[in-house]
Amino acid sequence: MKERYKVRAAVYLFLVRNNPENELEKQILLQKRQNTGYMDNMYDACASGHLDPNESILEAIQREAKEEICLDIDREDLQLVTTYHCSTKYNKNEAEYLKFYFSAKRWNNEPKIGESEKCSELIWADIKNLPENTIEFLRVAISNYLKGIPYGQDEF
Repeated sequence: MKERYKVRAAVYLFLVRNNPENELEKQILLQKRQNTGYMDNMYDACASGHLDPNESILEAIQREAKEEICLDIDREDLQLVTTYHCSTKYNKNEAEYLKFYFSAKRWNNEPKIGESEKCSELIWADIKNLPENTIEFLRVAISNYLKGIPYGQDEF
């Protein structure tokens, strides 16, 4: 019997708040990657990662939030806001990905770096004016989130 094609899955967290200096502007929490061997020195979602075996995407995003930014986020406070089918364009030697982006309505305290070996800083960035060195597929996902677009994909 022919083996079925397999695609990888990853989860990403969007923490969004009003800018304390201008309530009309929104900010998103980003982490700066380091020592991972993949897009180091680029800004990524504040928490992200692969699914573990026998783990749901909700369990994965809760685990990643705890590990990477030291937050316990209740399941009912998480909302799937967009998905993205990412080709090998960004992962030249790897498989395609299905990426699931969640936002959190509430979180329990101030986020802080939980994996300092992989993250050099956390910043609140203007959601409509991201840093230049923001990962490109993250830019697309944030744009889709802002426009209410539930699904995006690379050209295959």
